[in-house]
Amino acid sequence: MMGVFNILILFYLFFISRSFFVKTELITWYYPLLLLKLIYGLLYAFLYNQYYSEVGDSNCYHHEGLLLSEYFWNDPLQYVKLLFFNELENAQQAQMFCTWGLDRAFFMSKFISILYIVLSKNYWVITIYCAGINFMATYYLANQLVRRYPTFRFSVIMAFMIWPGIQIWTSGLLKESFATAALFALLGLYLNGSGKGYIKLVCALLCICFLYKCKPYYLVVLPFIGVHYLYENHGWAITVFLSLVGLVCVLYFGIVKQKIIFDYILYSSDVTYYASEKAFSNNQIGSLTANVWTLVKNIHLIVFKACFEPMKIGNVSFFRTVEALSNLVVGACAIITITRSLLFGSNITKELILVSGFIVIGALLVGLTVPNFGAMVRIRVFYEPFLVFLSVFGPCEWLEKFTSYDKEGNKRSI
Repeated sequence: MMGVFNILILFYLFFISRSFFVKTELITWYYPLLLLKLIYGLLYAFLYNQYYSEVGDSNCYHHEGLLLSEYFWNDPLQYVKLLFFNELENAQQAQMFCTWGLDRAFFMSKFISILYIVLSKNYWVITIYCAGINFMATYYLANQLVRRYPTFRFSVIMAFMIWPGIQIWTSGLLKESFATAALFALLGLYLNGSGKGYIKLVCALLCICFLYKCKPYYLVVLPFIGVHYLYENHGWAITVFLSLVGLVCVLYFGIVKQKIIFDYILYSSDVTYYASEKAFSNNQIGSLTANVWTLVKNIHLIVFKACFEPMKIGNVSFFRTVEALSNLVVGACAIITITRSLLFGSNITKELILVSGFIVIGALLVGLTVPNFGAMVRIRVFYEPFLVFLSVFGPCEWLEKFTSYDKEGNKRSI
């Protein structure tokens, strides 16, 4: 009964939330896109339980969230200790938690436990909440993009709101659902030029703190936001100078003092070990020597595989097949877009350069640290929408021209 009550409340919130968004041409798509997102969430939950039964991240977070929420009702003090300090009075009880000792995963379990306490303990209801929360943040960013760049509306809708290879991994009980929501909300807050500044700042800081605890490598977006802000407000000279200073710092800490960042962000004090022993061998780049020069020579392979692999369709799982089909289409669209740009010309804007840079850096982080394609297709969802956006731009621009005018030659909107 509580599950039905929660769903009714959720749908009511969805219904009234439409009025809070800035009215753009995207607003007419609000309810269809919301329905599609919820379908993705339920489909993910169904298929995940069919294929993985009682194992896997989603089920792990579900069971640990339930267990932690029981502490809240039966032993509130112990729950507070677990929530803020990861402390258990009986150390043997730690064996009940499969993510104990894994800071980010256990943080997610604690976050889910709060949802179970406040909302519902039903897996399917929480899945709908996960899909809904991600939808709100994604729509917020998409709405800001369409407001600023109305001619990109089809590309934005396709990349951020529809693309199955992305939506399937951001609609369920997973870290990616909440982390991408925080990332997109952060970007939407930056692009939103209206509203009270201090409220936006507080919300942005909350998003950054959540990402730091849950998916710290998503924060690679911050330098790109900083560069864009500097250029918009202080011109290119200061932007170039400060960007070079920042690049030197990144290279220093990333290569000379790599242990400082790789211990926490990439789980390894030696990036070359990861590159040669895991990413290269398991992703079939080849047997390579573990040194920085090897990384430099093979950056193009790392980026390509982290963006467009896997492409194999055959004796693989449903999720792998969906991802392979998605990658094949993205690759084909990218070829069309590049060919169109070479033949007819294209304006290279600062936004295009920054988005491309974000994709490349994100792909390098994923390509250097993820040991197999199965994990890669889920982990890369933080930069994949931007990759799809750039790839489908060419076909979507043709679609935009085809649908912009009716038979009488009058301009119309979607």
